Formats: sequence, C-alpha cells, structure tokens
Amino acid sequence: MHAQQLAEVVDDAQLVAVAAVRQSVKNLLLTRALRDAEDFDAEWFADAVRHEFEVLAAEKEADAERLEQIIARTRKRRGVARHAADYRAGDRAQLQLRRDVSLALAERLRECGGDEAVTREIVATARVQALDEISAARAATHRAETSPLGELDRMMALSMLAEDLDRLHLRRMRERT
Repeated sequence: MHAQQLAEVVDDAQLVAVAAVRQSVKNLLLTRALRDAEDFDAEWFADAVRHEFEVLAAEKEADAERLEQIIARTRKRRGVARHAADYRAGDRAQLQLRRDVSLALAERLRECGGDEAVTREIVATARVQALDEISAARAATHRAETSPLGELDRMMALSMLAEDLDRLHLRRMRERT
C-alpha cells in the first residue's frame, strides 16, 4: 500500500475516532448535567476532549508495539496458519501495514487533541447533541404524562435513564484509572 492509500486508511480511522470522542463527550455532558447537576464548563469539556484523544493515541501506540512484537516473531515462521492469531512470515506485510496505520493514527489523534478549533467543534457539537437528547426525552416524558399510563411510563423511563447514567459513570471511572 503506498503513501496515499495509507493516508486514506488513516483519514477513515480518524473520522471514526473523532466520532467516538464526540460520543464520549456527549455522554459526559448528559451525565454531568442530569446526574451530577453540574453547570456547563467549556474548558472542562475541552480538557475531556484532549484526554479522550490522548487515551486513543496511547491505545494505538500500544497496538503498534504489540504488532511489532508479532512481526518479530513471524520472521522465520513459514507454513499455513492454524488459527486467526497464528501469524506467519507471509502475514508480515499486512501486520506492518496495521502497525503503520496505528502509528500514523496515534500521531493524528494527538494533533486533533492539540488543535483548539477541533476541540471547540467537538465540544460544541456534543453539547448540541446532548441538548437534543434531553429535549427528546422531555418531549417523550410529556407524551407519557398525557397517556393513560403516563406516570408509570415516566417512572420506568426515569429509572432506566438513571441506571444508564450510573453504568456510564462506572465505565468512565474505570477508563480513567
């Protein structure tokens, strides 16, 4: 794969990573607003965006290191693989490509985390998405309140939302440790 193809693969992976960071920040916005009753703090969320990009970049570097170790082990391994993780010398080119993509993506993710315009755009978009979700939930609650089973539906929906927020909070705490 030549440089242009590598750049295209990294571009695609970067789009996915940016979407993941935006989703994560949107979830943080919802959690802090609904569960923690925290006011919006643009700088706090900008730091969260930078942190998310750094975590993803570190993961990509760890992937590249793991792939480098696999590549080293495959140098003299000939024959046919016996299972999906049984890499042989014939797999080296693909493994090297994956390593190169991981390293290039890590670099790009760090660039995104250091770019104030990208950070601000992600925070702004995530905030709009979070507000849209809150508005949709309020509209659904209003519809539930006007239906024959309104109060029961509302209580169940709020209970499920509280459980979801607790799971998100626990997952976020585990990811940060």
